[in-house]
Amino acid sequence: MDNKDLIGWADHRFKAVVMSGYLSLASVLGTLLISVIGNNNDLDLPLTVVVIAGVLFSMLLGMGGLDDIAALGRDADSLANTNFGKNWRKAPFAMFKSVLLLSQLLMAVFTIMFFYK
Repeated sequence: MDNKDLIGWADHRFKAVVMSGYLSLASVLGTLLISVIGNNNDLDLPLTVVVIAGVLFSMLLGMGGLDDIAALGRDADSLANTNFGKNWRKAPFAMFKSVLLLSQLLMAVFTIMFFYK
């Protein structure tokens, strides 16, 4: 794989990571909006399910994207000796995944706490 293809695939997978954040935020904000406007306690359980499903899907999308970006960096033989390649190889992908996981889980937990206050 040449550099142009490698950067293109990394950009494609990075967009999946960004989209996972948007998806998680949309599911949380959408369910909060429905809960506030509806003001109906009968919606708490279905909205909780929507939040959990949205966050789980977005976590899978984000984690998969980060794993693919890390794998692309390991396969970047032609970029290995460049500054970009060196930075890519030492990027803390485990920390990125931890931050992604923690932020999305906290959004889900606080949203569910709002439903059952």
